[in-house]
Amino acid sequence: MRSPVIFALVALALLGQSCSEKKPETLKVLVDSFKTNQTDSAEVKRLLQIVEGGWVDTVLAGAIERKKSVRAGYSEGLNEAEFYFDISSLSGDTLINSRGRSFYHESERFDIIFRKNLEGKPFMEIYDGRNFASVKIMLNYIFTGNDTLLSIFNSRLGAQGVYKRVFRKPPSRNEVDITALEYLVNKTLFEGVYKLTTGKYSQASDTVSFAADGTVKGFQGLTWYRVETDFGHGNAPPFDMVMLSNEEGMPFPTFAFERKGNVLFLYAVKNASGEGMPSREKLVYRLERIK
Repeated sequence: MRSPVIFALVALALLGQSCSEKKPETLKVLVDSFKTNQTDSAEVKRLLQIVEGGWVDTVLAGAIERKKSVRAGYSEGLNEAEFYFDISSLSGDTLINSRGRSFYHESERFDIIFRKNLEGKPFMEIYDGRNFASVKIMLNYIFTGNDTLLSIFNSRLGAQGVYKRVFRKPPSRNEVDITALEYLVNKTLFEGVYKLTTGKYSQASDTVSFAADGTVKGFQGLTWYRVETDFGHGNAPPFDMVMLSNEEGMPFPTFAFERKGNVLFLYAVKNASGEGMPSREKLVYRLERIK
């Protein structure tokens, strides 16, 4: 991670019960009973069940769904795009291996530890994987409704964002976990079965299907697709892009794309992987979603 991620968070977690059925609880109730190296306690397990999984900023998610574009979604302005909390490895008080993507950087990895300070107040430490600098962060959450939301305040930037969980266990593509943002983009913009109505390609059939886990069917020899989701930097392409690849992960065609209603347009790209800014060329495929 290029710089310490500084934020305080509030999580709204799923218990499958309404507010009238269960009184809201705060993290302080749970963290007050934390003791060093007692990661098997019911309170710690409960906390881990709440934070586990991949989260995407609701403003970004809503903008992508509304504008049918990842690049246009970023125009809403964000501080952190996504977070993923992996609870499989624990040590110390309560250590969670985490990954996040800020608006300014590519994917970042860091560790977080839930503890109490000398006054007995709960906080969270974030450990930079490079220099292990830590930042104390106050935590709080309540249970409500039928969904799980995570509210994060970035004190460095003075901004707050609300996140929704899109999965608990990430799907894998060639043994590489798909990020929460990639999964949401796949599901929102690509998932479905399409009929090829314009354009013919030796490796394409008349019907093409895209799954949210990044798999594609209908292109001979091509099994995976990846949508560009990192538009939070100055070198980002000027349009939405998707790359197809095979089982070995070798990249094949890269297309610029537009989603209009149920129709997906794929365009050829010049300088897709070379030097210089890529440019969109002629239309290659027009795919109409049929289910």
